Amino acid sequence: MKLFREPLLHFVLAGAFLFGAYALLNRGDDSPNKLKQIRIGQGEVQWLTETWTLQRQRAPTPDELRAGDGIRQRNAARARGTRVEIG
Repeated sequence: MKLFREPLLHFVLAGAFLFGAYALLNRGDDSPNKLKQIRIGQGEVQWLTETWTLQRQRAPTPDELRAGDGIRQRNAARARGTRVEIG
């Protein structure tokens, strides 16, 4: 049949196979209790505070420090599903 020679069908079948294989191999528990922790040391907190103060001419509040751009930028490449601890 001409249908079995279609590249689109091959592409869809290969995609379905890869999706199924990935789902089978990664059947882990994604519960919140299994989150990876990212620890931000005191040196990084000090660096973030100094950078924030130089850029914005004021000290950051604890909430601003926790959700600061520096932390987001540092963790952008890390695995999702992580919890950030500052201190």
